[in-house]
Amino acid sequence: MDFPVIFAIAVSLSLDAFAVTIANSCAICGLQLKYGIRMSLFFAIFQVVMPAIGWVAGVTFCRYIQAFDHWIAFVLLAVTGGRMIIEGIRARQQTTTTECFVTPKTDCRRLSTLLVLSLATSLDAMAIGISFAVLGVPILEPLLVIGVVTFIICFSGFFLGKFLRNSIQLPFEIISGIVLVLIGCKILIDGLK
Repeated sequence: MDFPVIFAIAVSLSLDAFAVTIANSCAICGLQLKYGIRMSLFFAIFQVVMPAIGWVAGVTFCRYIQAFDHWIAFVLLAVTGGRMIIEGIRARQQTTTTECFVTPKTDCRRLSTLLVLSLATSLDAMAIGISFAVLGVPILEPLLVIGVVTFIICFSGFFLGKFLRNSIQLPFEIISGIVLVLIGCKILIDGLK
């Protein structure tokens, strides 16, 4: 798998965490830099660990599914991306205000909340790890790219939310879901050749 595809996957995976980082830095007035660094590190670590777990699981069963691996990768990416699109649409329909607020469920200053948010935003990455395994992609380069990209994007999101507050209304979940579905389509087309 070439670097631009890995980079696109890394960006797509990090967009959920990016949106959460922006939301927290918008909602918590005067959020300190240490929380921005901590959020970015947690999200990056989880985005590295989850695809590694998925890759190990995929490698274990790879020899049994090589004949239809491109279909598995397509379905995993399409379902993951589709779920992200649906969640993004639902979230946008339920959001009728641009006020900044924070609830205990989204307050990144609480370690338990940050762990839950990190896990929730990285579950999709496990499916990507399985996809890498069934496609025979070595995992070290993607993990490094995913971790670095996630940290940089989340840290940028911290500053973006802090300085612009809720003025950004881009549908991050929808965009990342569409990218994952398109990557799944590319993998399927390549596998059918």
